[in-house]
Amino acid sequence: MMTAAEMAQVVEQELHDLSQPLTSLMCQLELGQMMGDTESLRAAVEAALPECRRLFEGFAAMRNRVVAQGAEPGATA
Repeated sequence: MMTAAEMAQVVEQELHDLSQPLTSLMCQLELGQMMGDTESLRAAVEAALPECRRLFEGFAAMRNRVVAQGAEPGATA
């Protein structure tokens, strides 16, 4: 079982790893919005969907790590 400090370090790294797809997602959508035409918006959404999946996978990994450490999801200390 990890210590609280080790768990904090792992979570900090995983949160950092989530920053990249979130930034990419935001940039893709903002670019589509700036271009303004339907095709640009469609392309932005198409490019953003894989980043959404990456974010979902990252959050799932964090949730699984918390569960593996014996904490109940949604529980507060």
